[in-house]
Parts: sequence; C-alpha cells; structure tokens
Amino acid sequence: MKWTQEHIERIQHLFPKQRGNVEIDYLSFFQALHSIAENGCKWQALPKKFGNWNSIYYRFRYWIDIGIFDRIEKHSKSQVVNAKGIKTSVLDSGHIKVHPDGTGAPKKRAAKYRQKSSRFNTKIHSIVADETLPIVRRLSSGFAANDSEGRKLMMKVPKKIRQGKPLMMDKAYEGDSCRATAKSCGMIPVVPPKSNRKEPWE
Repeated sequence: MKWTQEHIERIQHLFPKQRGNVEIDYLSFFQALHSIAENGCKWQALPKKFGNWNSIYYRFRYWIDIGIFDRIEKHSKSQVVNAKGIKTSVLDSGHIKVHPDGTGAPKKRAAKYRQKSSRFNTKIHSIVADETLPIVRRLSSGFAANDSEGRKLMMKVPKKIRQGKPLMMDKAYEGDSCRATAKSCGMIPVVPPKSNRKEPWE
C-alpha cells in the first residue's frame, strides 16, 4: 500500500490541529512512517525527501501520547463494519524482531546473541478486508502458533464481514481445526494444502 492524498483526506478530520510553522505535510509524514515500517530502518536513516527525521519522530511520539493512531484505527474499523461490497478477508502474521541490543548483547558478541534474541520477538496477527482495511489484530509471543492465534481472531470478526466471505490464508493455517473454525464462523477458508496431505483439496 502506498499512501496518497486521498487516504489523508479520509482521516484528516482525526488529526490534531497543527501549531506554528509546520514544514512536513501529512502525506509526507505518513509516507515516512510507512518507510520506517517497511524497511526497518533507524529514524536517522529516513530519506531526506520526507523532511527532518527528528521532526517526524517527535510528531510520531506526540500522536502516540495523545491517542491519534488509536483514533485512526477505531475509525478505520467502523468504516469496515459499515462498508458494503467487501469481497474477501486475509489472515496472516508477521514477526516484530528485537534488535540484538535488546538482549544486552555486547557489540563484539552480538552475532552470538542473534539466535537467542528470537525468544524476545513478538508476533502480530491480523485479519484485513480486501488486503488494506484492518478488521482485527492481536499480539503474541514470537513462539505462538499461527493457527491457534488465527482461530482467536476469526471469532472476533464482525458477522457482517465474515458471513459467506472467503478468508485467504497461507499454509500455516491449513490445519483441520483452523479450517473448521473458519467454517463455523461462516467464512470460506481459502488455503493451499501442505504437500504431505493424504487428501489434498484444490
């Protein structure tokens, strides 16, 4: 997803009033945050085209402190529930990896600590509508099984969205219990079977 001015206009009424001489516009701000999330780079490594990294960081922290991103998420979810014409939902997860420094690893031995650092990782599990509209999400430890966390999310999807709609998943969710939960929630599981399935489906 690439942020456009159209996206900004949909949620701009949720933003706090800007004070003083603000050089970084909203679109550049969100594109900068997207770049940070997509590339996992440090704030100081932000491309200069977005503006002063320090200004972006402090606006980001301020918006977190006053709950702007929570407000945006709540609004987005309400739009999804009220939206018509949603064709499908997608379930997936991703790792939020801790830096070796987070384990207290000294620089000279950081490589030795990288494997151990996985125990501190976090997973974020999400279901989105039509690939971009957030519905539900939850955090878990890095060792949590995708299928069990996925089943918990399925039951939180509003009935208006899930009833009779396909739920796209990857092979991490192809287990019998996971597909059964999707069906019991009124969704159609769309997931490829593993190669060792004795009775694979199309």
